[in-house]
Amino acid sequence: MIKKYSLTRIFSAVFLLTALFISPEVRAQSADTVGAPIVMDEFSEGREQMGTYVINPLDRLNVVVYAGDKQIESTDEIVRSDGTIYLPYLERDVKIGGLRILDAEEVLERLSRKYLKEPRIVMTVVRSYSQTVSTYGEIQSMDVEIMNPIRILQLIAKAGGPETNARSDSIRVISLDGSIKYFNFDEVNKTPTDEANFYLKPGDIVFVPEEEDFRVTALGEVRNPGEYGMKSGNKLLDAIVSAGSWTESADISKIKIIRDVDGKKVTVETINFEKYLDDGEVAMNLPLQDGDIVHVSTKKTSVFVSQFGNLMRVLYTMATLYAVVISIQN
Repeated sequence: MIKKYSLTRIFSAVFLLTALFISPEVRAQSADTVGAPIVMDEFSEGREQMGTYVINPLDRLNVVVYAGDKQIESTDEIVRSDGTIYLPYLERDVKIGGLRILDAEEVLERLSRKYLKEPRIVMTVVRSYSQTVSTYGEIQSMDVEIMNPIRILQLIAKAGGPETNARSDSIRVISLDGSIKYFNFDEVNKTPTDEANFYLKPGDIVFVPEEEDFRVTALGEVRNPGEYGMKSGNKLLDAIVSAGSWTESADISKIKIIRDVDGKKVTVETINFEKYLDDGEVAMNLPLQDGDIVHVSTKKTSVFVSQFGNLMRVLYTMATLYAVVISIQN
């Protein structure tokens, strides 16, 4: 499957980095704003149930430190993506991701014995990020706590649906492990099935791109190979122009458009672009789709000249070496 794209990865990275590095004051305020995840009421039943909770990346924890009966420090910390939190009183990062609350408290108490007498740690989950799903982009941004399994159409409806300028046929679902799943809202909303209208996983981010937000890659005999952003309705010529046009060695009668179809198969279509330029056949200026790869072929004569040139360089090198050997022997 063709890998897509830096755009979705940029938004995911920005989202995670923002959660990791905003100040404690701002984090404390954000919990009270509209769209902030609900405090986990299910943990209010008792300390024992809290202690069995497994800590996940981006969870928000309250850590209270005691020396005997005296409270030394109370701090709110967000677990980083690598499972660590920074504890000011220890002046170091401590990895607690994947541990139960009770086990994490024991780890911190053991580390604290070097600095405190009779240390006692009380850790509370203020917000479980792993129990939420989020919407982002051209849709109302919100966090929704998963009390019951929720399908993607339910979440989009809860957020009020895509905005008018959204590209709703190419919605991305970004999971905590970095995997990306694509969702066609227009199609599934008309004829939903259990497979297409899938359940979201805790921590998923549903990103709705702008209508103009899709990218293609231009390779081969173009002046500036690379990945380029396209607007809705852009066609083959737009991609070629974005890549600086074709080179003198290009064979534009054999331009290939490589397309990933729903992650299930890859199609290759060969376009004779000369017919568009010379004869005005507009069908040859094919509309592009998200993830297309445009490959401009090389002329056979150019390939022959290049190979002949390489052969001549090899022969010249061999002849030079032979002459050097003969001169040494003499």
